[in-house]
Amino acid sequence: MKTMQLIHEAEVQRQHPRLRIPVSVELKGERYEASNISVSGLGLPPEAGPLVRGARHDLVLRIPFNDFEMSLPIKAEVKHGGGETLGPGLCFTDVTRRQQSFLQYVVNGYLSGQMIRAGDVFDVAARDAFVPSRPDGAAKAGGGAKARFKKVVGLTLLTIVGLSCFVFVGTSIAERTFVTEAAGTLSSRHSVVVRAPLAGLVRSLLVAPGTDVTEDTVLAVIESELGAVRLVQSPCNCVLATTYIADGEYVNVNQALVGMTPDSAAQVVVAQLPLEAARHVKPGDDAFVDFLDGRQSVAGTVERVKAASIDPNSYGGRSFNTPALARIEVSLSEDLPVSEIGQPVALRISSISRTINAATALLKE
Repeated sequence: MKTMQLIHEAEVQRQHPRLRIPVSVELKGERYEASNISVSGLGLPPEAGPLVRGARHDLVLRIPFNDFEMSLPIKAEVKHGGGETLGPGLCFTDVTRRQQSFLQYVVNGYLSGQMIRAGDVFDVAARDAFVPSRPDGAAKAGGGAKARFKKVVGLTLLTIVGLSCFVFVGTSIAERTFVTEAAGTLSSRHSVVVRAPLAGLVRSLLVAPGTDVTEDTVLAVIESELGAVRLVQSPCNCVLATTYIADGEYVNVNQALVGMTPDSAAQVVVAQLPLEAARHVKPGDDAFVDFLDGRQSVAGTVERVKAASIDPNSYGGRSFNTPALARIEVSLSEDLPVSEIGQPVALRISSISRTINAATALLKE
């Protein structure tokens, strides 16, 4: 289990506590382990410096969780450039609401020891915990033409608000009726899963997600309980899309270690839904994929709706408490970087177009 240390500082010096948690930082094409991180900034090791004070940089935070790794692009400004023993310190800038909510959730999760999963990350990314300030009360209305003008403006605004509420209610009903939401993962039909050849401890995980590897490249080193050491090698010229294990973790025989994808592989979004919810989803339905970092949604089309694979580790293929699931596959209208395969996404599937086409065909008859 990863350990977390809290660096003590007086409250008058820093608004947010700095934590030592396992976060990697990509800066200028290099990857460093953050010496500490908070909601407002982070510290880098001495080898990352020196940096020019006041300079702004684009960073990518790589935050590992229990069963996936999350990448978060963010901007930062150098507050002190670092030295021989003290690494550079950077302050986050231009932080969006989703980024701030996600950073606060990660810090709170490590402080409380809470296990963070992909579904939890989407819940945090979807909600808006910010409330606008309350406006001051309006001044008392005067008499005459000014009073009539204010009355007309007030009635107009009231009408607009009423129409907006009507549209909002209608939209909400349409979304509840025709839109199905799910949490999914960016994947590939041509991905290769490399599995453990024996049970033992992962002594070294040598390749990070997003790395191009050639055939026979050593990916990890596993040591069995009897002291036997086995090298796990790449079976192809691929990109390492995601890792399922961490250094020092014990793995069983045939347990998934890493997922690899060819450079030319097309991406799909894979999600699982209860059969009751999936019965409203049909191949050809429109789909929209939302990302945690707030980038523009990507359109797609539902290609397959089928029963999810049976878990061979459960009793009889399925535990008594596991509901029947359906697997939804969505093809994307544009190609995404292969290095993003394995990232969690939010999926919205709309059957409005299919319903309108069916109603139009029925009226023509």
